[in-house]
Amino acid sequence: MGGENGRKGEKRAKSSFLGRAIKRLLGLAIVLALLLVAGFRHQSGKWAWEDRPAFEAYALSWWRFAKEKAVAAGDAIRQKADETGITARTQELIERARRALAGEPATPPPPPPAPGSDTGAPEAEPEPSGKGGAPAPAIEPAPRVPEGYYQEFKAGYEEYRQGLVHFRDAVPRSLDEQRLLREAKKRFEAARDHWNRAGELYDRDGRLDALRTELNQYLLDVNKRLKPIY
Repeated sequence: MGGENGRKGEKRAKSSFLGRAIKRLLGLAIVLALLLVAGFRHQSGKWAWEDRPAFEAYALSWWRFAKEKAVAAGDAIRQKADETGITARTQELIERARRALAGEPATPPPPPPAPGSDTGAPEAEPEPSGKGGAPAPAIEPAPRVPEGYYQEFKAGYEEYRQGLVHFRDAVPRSLDEQRLLREAKKRFEAARDHWNRAGELYDRDGRLDALRTELNQYLLDVNKRLKPIY
């Protein structure tokens, strides 16, 4: 019963919102129409219905003027965005991707064993200490690198490098930018999933946190530049 009432309330809220939106649009259209009629009357000394062709030409010229102003405002906003460093930030990340691809190995080396982990050497007998030759408390060795960690780390690393390739090639405002950005996003998210699983298995490889931080910076830029698909 409560769920049904809740659904009815949601429908009423949506209907109310839609009704208000339609009323506002109609009100705006009426105001614009009155402004056009008043402007035409002021300019020509006639009412719109007294000289329909002239009024239509006047309305068309007003529409073109408004459109040009909107385009100019959009260009100004984009220029302002460039001045605030958004494009510069993207360019910096592209350069970092190029350096990473040129300077880092295609396959990562295995992680070093954890300090104090069992490497296969025979364990030393605990030395006696204290009165009566009582043995010192045993020191528990640090955990080994668990099985499966390197596989997840390596898989994430390979996806990450593929994402860097697509990100590097996604030149801003080029024809292929959006397609390459979508591919980069898919690769980066796959790398993130692999590295999250790797981090659950073993959290003592310092490379993992550094790489995830770097990946998140690329993903943030990709998401800012991607345009929605309708």
